[in-house]
Amino acid sequence: MGVGILYRLSVVPRRPGVVGVRLAVSPARCNVDSVCVSVELSPTSGRPLRGNVLLQNYMGAKLFMRLWLISIVLIAFTLAGCGGGGGGTVSSGSGLTSGGSSTTVSATTTTTTSTAGVTGTVAKGAPLAGATVTLIDSLGHTVTTTTAADGTYTLNVSGLTPPYLIQATLGSQTMYSISFGNGNANVTPVSDVILAAYFQSIGTTASAAFGNPGGVTLPTPASFELIWQSILTAIQNLLTQNGVSQSFNPITTSFPADHTGFDAVLDSTSEGGNSSLTTVSGTVTTTISLAGSGDSVTTDVHSHDSHTGADSYDSSSTNVSGSAALQSAIASANTLLASLTTIINAKGAALQATDIASLIASGFMEDGQGASAYATTLAQQYAGVSVTSMVVGSVVSFTPGSMVAIVTVTTANSTQPVEMTFQKTENGTWLLSGNHQSVPTFHLISYENARDITNSGDSGYRADVAVDLRAPQGQVTGVTVTDPTTTFFPTPNTVVPKLPQIDVTNPMIFADRFELNATAAAFPALGTLFSLGVTPATGTPVTVDQPVGNTTTDTIGSYNLTVAGGTVTHSLSSIVGKTVTATWTLPTTFEVDRVKFGVTLQTANLIEDRFPETSDAATSGSIAIPATITNPSTNTSEAVTGATVTVEALGSHGEDVVIRDLWQ
Repeated sequence: MGVGILYRLSVVPRRPGVVGVRLAVSPARCNVDSVCVSVELSPTSGRPLRGNVLLQNYMGAKLFMRLWLISIVLIAFTLAGCGGGGGGTVSSGSGLTSGGSSTTVSATTTTTTSTAGVTGTVAKGAPLAGATVTLIDSLGHTVTTTTAADGTYTLNVSGLTPPYLIQATLGSQTMYSISFGNGNANVTPVSDVILAAYFQSIGTTASAAFGNPGGVTLPTPASFELIWQSILTAIQNLLTQNGVSQSFNPITTSFPADHTGFDAVLDSTSEGGNSSLTTVSGTVTTTISLAGSGDSVTTDVHSHDSHTGADSYDSSSTNVSGSAALQSAIASANTLLASLTTIINAKGAALQATDIASLIASGFMEDGQGASAYATTLAQQYAGVSVTSMVVGSVVSFTPGSMVAIVTVTTANSTQPVEMTFQKTENGTWLLSGNHQSVPTFHLISYENARDITNSGDSGYRADVAVDLRAPQGQVTGVTVTDPTTTFFPTPNTVVPKLPQIDVTNPMIFADRFELNATAAAFPALGTLFSLGVTPATGTPVTVDQPVGNTTTDTIGSYNLTVAGGTVTHSLSSIVGKTVTATWTLPTTFEVDRVKFGVTLQTANLIEDRFPETSDAATSGSIAIPATITNPSTNTSEAVTGATVTVEALGSHGEDVVIRDLWQ
């Protein structure tokens, strides 16, 4: 074994294009436990393909000496099966190369001819041609390739262990992405920012994780999706404008880098420092900043319209821990929500409380409603509604036995975020358990950019804080509100009781209502805690702290109201008994999640809401204004003495813009 031995083999190629293989064995260049082999493939045309193979002894010296020649022959037949357009080796040195692209696999990886692979597009609007794409698996093995002119790449990952981190580098530009197995994995500023935020939440960086993937907790598909959802709501307008569906996933959904669809969104998007994205759509600039800490990612969104001067501010936080317990809880919650969706759609208008009772925990309590009452409310709310999907969009808090999540509910007409609490039962299943608040409320505090139009004039838009507590009749006797900034409420204020309220559209509720409005020049800071003191008819008084939600100075524009067969004045007689039609334009600086259009009617003894379901893109609506309504508590007809036509635009994170046209 001290001299080089040259073996010539004649092989029958498994694929056209290779006519011969030549192997030169040079044990003198290796130690006693290895054999070095020089391999040359002779294609039918073009130059030969050459490379080196190191065969290491993992079996013991004697057995190794007997089997090394057999190994060489096997390698010869393996390489002969590869086409002449560039293949792979198990060499840590120079790979088997030709005039085309090449793939290099680390020395600890075994290459096969399997088609298992990861493909994708590397783009920042324009494709990144000639970028170096390196994939590292969870055990530290790597494969590398170069992007084509259109930014696409393909990597063979046979024998590797997912998940995979992906790094794309071109000059001074570096972006990261992730793949959870075979399939598509795009590398874009969106994937880069999401991974940066995730790794920051666990105290590291994407670069450090790429250098040591086995030393960190890698994100799961659910973790990635949770962060993507927080970005999605901020750029939904831009996605919609470019024809990108809500089901689009920035990693797994393939797209061409041709300035259409998602690539057009990337054209309008730039990545900044500190895990931020900035998008430009017409006159609206939106900055999305993500910060990770303590297994959570906080997303702050600021949108500004340079034409109107309007600003919107969003802030949300979600737990993105990669723990198996959290991921299991999310999966269980989504399974439960899928069952609820199936039941709603199967039952249609015949949906009853008994149909969904099995999905609700026996100890359920949601704002004073027990399991039975909540099932009834839920059945009334969704009877006859076509639900596309219900899915966990973000996780507010998590313990092994409980999870509070923002659930994205998509129907034929709208997409709404709904906060739900899930509880793990003794047998391991998860059920809806409610927020466990004994205070029976439907709405506590809202922060509105509000405009009132009355017979005395138009108030214009203003920052409005509204306390609005509605409870089943007789259950609450008093409500107070405390503002720590004293901007809206200088001292603890008693919330004024109003007439009983009935909502005839979503769903039928007859409730005591406590309401108090206050205005100021500007909204209080996000996170400011207002306190509500609620005195129940029986039991101990309850204090509920509610933080300031997301706010906006954006407006509903071009509002106009007409009436069939007449002229609208602020005399009640001009609209009673007639159908009114409103037209408007929507805000631009936030994603409008829901549009409410309808009328609130008042008699001497009650207030009635009539707000039929409206498309989230609606810019007009019509509604009849009756002369009388029925009081359900007395079953008598009462004359309408006041009416308020309302147009309201609600954002995905709580933004609220409203016009109220009042006849009193």
